[in-house]
Amino acid sequence: DLLLHIVDISSATAAQQCRTVEEMLDDLGLGGKPRLIVLNKIDLLAGEVHPEDEAQVLLYLDQIGTRVKAAALISAAKGWGLRRMLDLVSDMLDSRR
Repeated sequence: DLLLHIVDISSATAAQQCRTVEEMLDDLGLGGKPRLIVLNKIDLLAGEVHPEDEAQVLLYLDQIGTRVKAAALISAAKGWGLRRMLDLVSDMLDSRR
């Protein structure tokens, strides 16, 4: 029902990796499948990062060049943003019913 695309946002090649996954999904016929991009390792980024900040989410989505409009900023190691990610998953699944 929903694909979670996890991206290591601290990687210098995050944008290329994201595009590669998008291309693979298209090749598999899953390009239209609902998905949530999860930008992980925000704790490793310089400066103050707020997982709830919609402007930062949109900025990172623009930087990685994805067509996906829904994303969550998280740090799995620190537990940041996990509640929001789960809320987004729940909302996306509920909207499909």
